[in-house]
This record gives sequence, C-alpha cells and structure tokens, in this order.
Amino acid sequence: MIQNQPILIVEDDAVAAENIRSACKDCGYESIVVNDSAHVLDVACETHPRLILSDTAVPGLDGFETARRIKKIASLKETKVVAMTQQVPPKAASNQTAFDGYVMKPVKAQDILDVIKKLL
Repeated sequence: MIQNQPILIVEDDAVAAENIRSACKDCGYESIVVNDSAHVLDVACETHPRLILSDTAVPGLDGFETARRIKKIASLKETKVVAMTQQVPPKAASNQTAFDGYVMKPVKAQDILDVIKKLL
C-alpha cells in the first residue's frame, strides 16, 4: 500500500537518488526526488512530506541549512528530516542541528527501512 504523504529525497547523485527512491517504494512510500537545494523548500511546502532524506552536501544550501529552514516552516513542523552523510557527525553538532536522524552513505535499503520504522 502506497502512503499518501511522500518522502522527499534531496540527492544530487542520480544513481544514489534512484536507489533511495526504490527503497522507499519497497517500504510502501511514494517519493519525490530533488537534485539540488534550490527547490527543496518549495517542493516541501507543496507536498508536505512525512520525511525528508537530505544529502548534507548538495548544490546550493547545504543539508544543515535546509533542515533548519524546513523546521521553521509551520506547515512542516511534523516533517522529519534525516541527513544522509558520509561522515559520522560529532555528537555535539548533531544535537545542534534540525536533523531528526542520520543515515550513513552509501545508503542501503535496510537503512531506509530502519529510519522509516523509527520515525514514521
């Protein structure tokens, strides 16, 4: 069963984005891929995703600033934002960001399933 609120994937690597989209679909979630941060806020406000999976290093705004801005939008206050990163964030830094979780890259289908179960 496809869930009615999509998962928004912010990833500039087309192969990685398709793999993540496929994993979301396998978990029963429709997803929308945005390949740069310029359109993330507009797409999020239009679609009201339940979850945003955001690469931390995409063209334009970095994932950290994107997450902070998402959390300031009243209509998106329930949206969970997860960082996809190649580096383990320091504990102090992770406590000061707007991310609700982290997934290590390269992202595996099981990682997506785990974060969906945990946050949704």
